[in-house]
Amino acid sequence: MTPWEYSLRTKAYLLNENENERRVYAAAFANRLFKAEKKGRFTIKDVKSIYDYEKNEQRILADFKQTSIQKQEDTEDLYEMRKRLLRAKEIVAKKNQRGGK
Repeated sequence: MTPWEYSLRTKAYLLNENENERRVYAAAFANRLFKAEKKGRFTIKDVKSIYDYEKNEQRILADFKQTSIQKQEDTEDLYEMRKRLLRAKEIVAKKNQRGGK
């Protein structure tokens, strides 16, 4: 392993460790939020009050649905172009058979 490769791997390792540490601190922060109390009641009642899983899931699915609709429209456009090209090919072939008039 060259010194450049070693430094690159070391850098990648440190960046990965930094990401893992960020996750630990984010989890600790979330834990602190869930345990925080105000007048004997928890300030955060449930996860949905800070992260709405269903809403996020619906947004993601809507994005995928919109993408699939666009892909379907593009595919239909390609089929139309293919049909037109095949018709044009037939017309050219007939024209060439008649002597190129």
